[in-house]
Amino acid sequence: MLKAFFDTIRKQTHSKKETSLLKTIGIWLIFGTIIVVFVFWGVGSVDAPSSGFAATVNNDVISLMDFKRESDRQLEFYASLFGGVQKMPVEQKARLQSMVLDRMISEKLLSQGAEKQGFHVTDSEIRDQITSIPAFYQDGRFKREIYQAYIQQSRSTAAQFEAGLRSSLQLNHARELISLVFEPSEQEVATYDKLQNTKVSVDFVGFDADDKNQWTRVGQSEAQSFLTDHKNEVESYYQKNLSQYSEPEQIRARHILIRSLPGKEAEAKVRAEQIHERLKKENFEKVAKETSEDPATKSKGGDLGYFSKGRMVPEFEKVAFELSPDIISQPIKTQYGFHIIKVLDKKKATSKELKEVELNIAKKLVFENKTSEFAKKANEILKSNSKNKSQELNQLVSQYGLQWQNTGLFDAKTPEVPKVGAIEDFHQAALGLTKEEPLPSGVVRYASKVFVLKLKDRQVPQKSLSKEELGKLKTQLSQGRTIEILGEWEQHLAKKGRITKNSQFLSQL
Repeated sequence: MLKAFFDTIRKQTHSKKETSLLKTIGIWLIFGTIIVVFVFWGVGSVDAPSSGFAATVNNDVISLMDFKRESDRQLEFYASLFGGVQKMPVEQKARLQSMVLDRMISEKLLSQGAEKQGFHVTDSEIRDQITSIPAFYQDGRFKREIYQAYIQQSRSTAAQFEAGLRSSLQLNHARELISLVFEPSEQEVATYDKLQNTKVSVDFVGFDADDKNQWTRVGQSEAQSFLTDHKNEVESYYQKNLSQYSEPEQIRARHILIRSLPGKEAEAKVRAEQIHERLKKENFEKVAKETSEDPATKSKGGDLGYFSKGRMVPEFEKVAFELSPDIISQPIKTQYGFHIIKVLDKKKATSKELKEVELNIAKKLVFENKTSEFAKKANEILKSNSKNKSQELNQLVSQYGLQWQNTGLFDAKTPEVPKVGAIEDFHQAALGLTKEEPLPSGVVRYASKVFVLKLKDRQVPQKSLSKEELGKLKTQLSQGRTIEILGEWEQHLAKKGRITKNSQFLSQL
């Protein structure tokens, strides 16, 4: 991928008027990716703050203040979906904060990379960018007082704000140049459009070694014969897959959750204790529907269904598995708040002996062998020079008791192949078939599945794109290429960089 990128850059830089500019900034050294490059307010930090750090990226620091400002901004934006920050689930909030930090690390990496590759931004560009922001205008004129007020309100400094703006502009310059270099030709766009809208229909057969509906159809006598000759193999499979033939201890419970926010633990505990008193006289399900703050179970009266150990947080699990049915626990503190638990039922751990399942195991192993045999023979036919491949495949399919199915028409934009599903290799193999080459070069494998396919119909669109449509698609393709290339750059920078997250700080999110 890297060599191909370098070669493409060199060829294209010699074919464009911008050759001297490209050489000046060392574009041939760029081999990567960016996902974001628009103005991010106040992300940059000029000096390592004394208040601590959220992360370090090489020699640069992402301060706690910068992280909190960006995190709060994002929380406010998404909190409207939950009716306010206070009502936002703790786990959703933590996930969003983690994503914010990852994005800030990416932006820092890309900013460093752009700087290193010569994407410089002048002070006049920074000045022009600031004076072009409509929010800083009043009565048609730029107001420095409004700009300074914004800086103060965001608890930042002009240096930090402008450093972040500089980084954003650097990345925009990199993005624009890569977009220019990899701009697709009109012929490429037209070919892409035709391929995207070509519809195909294929006949296929498939084995799925993990599909119980398929392997349980293996005959009793065939399975018994295999079991007699391969006793050790069946026993070995049983020992390696004991979890399939056992059920751990399970309980069914209801709970009431009272969330506790930082600094509000005492209030939450008092509320939980008051609810616990109500439960001495009132129905648990009714009270849970009225008071629980767990949106996933509130409407179900706090019913968690059956669960085994390892599904819940340790504090909750320890109490729940020790409770006897119909006993209500005291309020239990976890990272989510205070829980009151009532166990409804308990199921003891169970396991099936080898004797109970050995015939089914034999059927599965027989079917796996058939799947491997079929795939091997089908591959041999598809890779041969025979002129009767289609006929030979038909004979093989009949020999294994299979029947061809048809997908119906679909194209590259169809998310799931009809009757097959979202299997990318199948999708690509089918779209690559033509009337001249109606068979693929081999079977298609996906997890435990094996497919053989052949072209039934191929419909190529005859209508050409208008000039306007061509322009829009060209822009989309150019953007897609840019994101892909910049994405690889980001991964490269992350792999070579020294990134440290403040684990102690993150554990408190």
